[in-house]
Amino acid sequence: MDARVGGRRTFDLGVGPWGGTRWRWPGVPGFVVTHRTREDLLGDNGGTFAFCGLEAAARRARDAAGDKDVLVLGAHVAGQLLRAGLLDEVRIHLVPVLMGEGTPLFARERAELIPEGKPVAGAVTHLRYRVAKP
Repeated sequence: MDARVGGRRTFDLGVGPWGGTRWRWPGVPGFVVTHRTREDLLGDNGGTFAFCGLEAAARRARDAAGDKDVLVLGAHVAGQLLRAGLLDEVRIHLVPVLMGEGTPLFARERAELIPEGKPVAGAVTHLRYRVAKP
């Protein structure tokens, strides 16, 4: 992973709990999808955070990652990327913990997901799907 895209809420919620090291990955650029754009921010972990719209965030993250992966943070942004046809792959890590609330992943979205490889099971089950393009 060489870039990440996430929503403004995910960014804002992560500032405090992660001790100011936003989104945990030192030096990796982050692209925050928001309607409240602002100047880029150099995080205390060496990563730059750009605040822009969905398509600009996806484009800039792809450019920054080169031939590596872009990590998507947050259910809302993942759903928006899926709806816009900008999501290529979905990796789901199932953990047997009931949280009781939160944003459903891909609520009301429809897409054909094609399994890639076999599930890897243990304390966590890891699933990987390719998003079929129309």
